[in-house]
Amino acid sequence: MLTSLTDAEAITLIEEELAARGVATQTLRVTIAGEPRSVSIRYSSTYNLDSRVFKAQTALVNLAVARVVVLVRPPIDGGIRLAVIPAGHSEVGLRVTIIDGASLAAWSEGDISDQEFVGQWTVGDVTRE
Repeated sequence: MLTSLTDAEAITLIEEELAARGVATQTLRVTIAGEPRSVSIRYSSTYNLDSRVFKAQTALVNLAVARVVVLVRPPIDGGIRLAVIPAGHSEVGLRVTIIDGASLAAWSEGDISDQEFVGQWTVGDVTRE
């Protein structure tokens, strides 16, 4: 099993994981930067915001990203920001999920369950202008 990843290895693995979950890689942008270090991901979904498939894809993508990010060295202590552009016509331009560094660390160490981890995510919308 992998014990640690460089930033470049993590970005490549995130791109592969998201492609396996139906994300069109030509719409995907992944960056690791800052102090504290954080991951920012943006992609377009082929699913409408209100569909069950969109919700399932988003949850699976977020968990896949988190599983990769916890392996990055030096550690990602600033958390994860995932922004999804949904398909179709709605007022929502982006669905944004923030996973803070503390809950990511607690989850990776087994201190909280997957369900508790998901419950700590902050989800919001950015409306179209």
